[in-house]
Amino acid sequence: MQEYIETFFETPYNSKEYINIVQKIIIRAYEESYMMALPSPNVVLAVNKEVAYVTSSVLMMPLWKARITPDHWSIRKGPYPKEKKMPIEPTSFAP
Repeated sequence: MQEYIETFFETPYNSKEYINIVQKIIIRAYEESYMMALPSPNVVLAVNKEVAYVTSSVLMMPLWKARITPDHWSIRKGPYPKEKKMPIEPTSFAP
């Protein structure tokens, strides 16, 4: 399993090898009872509006790829811009 995980982190996301290594990890985890699969037809992910995140098309949720914008509270210099205090329209993407 450790070898699969190391390969996973070194493999480009949009490659054929990525899908193969993800499949191997999931099968190994299932065989060794590392995980329990539950149906989840309505997964909802929410991030701060000053965090850029693109969801994955596979079972993994690569939150480690999330990036903060220059207006994120942790690095922003000065007050939060007034125009950004307005609510943003939620978006939904068809599978």
